Parts: sequence; structure tokens; C-alpha cells
Amino acid sequence: MRLTKVTHAIAHALNMLTGVETVAHAIAHVIPTFFVQHCMQLLLAYVGNMSSDHTKTLAFIEDYRSFAALWDVNRKDYANKIKRNDASNALATNYKMSIKEVKNKIKSLRSYFAKEHQKVTEKKSGAGVDDVYNSPWFAYKSLMFSIIVNDH
Repeated sequence: MRLTKVTHAIAHALNMLTGVETVAHAIAHVIPTFFVQHCMQLLLAYVGNMSSDHTKTLAFIEDYRSFAALWDVNRKDYANKIKRNDASNALATNYKMSIKEVKNKIKSLRSYFAKEHQKVTEKKSGAGVDDVYNSPWFAYKSLMFSIIVNDH
């Protein structure tokens, strides 16, 4: 009876992460119950931390967006190092990070966004209408503001 509940819990958790119910079902029948319960606790802790990290990153992106001097090349403030440093300082203070960490985080987010955006916009030879790439990255849509401004 307990194994059935654990099996369903693991199947549900893995299905949420991967969409593959049968893998979780197969794993639950092979692995001893105590190990399955331990794995489930670790998995749920990981999912909880992942959600929390995603939430923090999305909040960081929204705050970053509010400091247009850091990303909008069409603004006068973009060329003003003092205003850009003030904006970086504000982000560092809000997120308890160093300025270097803020700049690295922005660089990392923008770099990954650029790679994802390239995948979304490139057309592969012989690709049909249904072969459109949609980014699965949780922060992709949140960073669209940066590409729209910089493309014009």
C-alpha cells in the first residue's frame, strides 16, 4: 500500500519535471521503498529550491528591466557610467550581491538569452511551419524587452 502511494508521488513529480510517467512507474517497482522515499524527499526539495531560484531570478530580471540605463542603448543614461554604476549598486544592494556578481549575473542571463533567441529565430533548412523552436527556458519571455529595444 505504501509503495503505491510513493509510486504515485514519484510518478507525479517526475511527470511534472519530464512529462514521462512510465519511467517513474518503472523505477518505483525496482527500487526498494525506503530508497524511493528518500529520493522523493530529495526530488521535492530540489523542485522547491528550483522554483525559489526561478522566482528570485525573475524578480532580478524585473528589477534589471527597471534600470534602463543598464540595457537600453537608445537612452542617454546608457553612456553615463555614473548612472550605470548607481543602477548596478542598487541591484547589488537589493539582492545582497557584489557589483561584480550583479554584472556577472546580467552577463550570464543575456548570454543565455541570446543563445535561446538565436534558436527561436533561426530557420533550419527544410524546416516546416510546425518545426518552430519555442524556448523552454523559464526566463526567456521575461528578457524579451532587451532584444526588442536593441533590435530597433
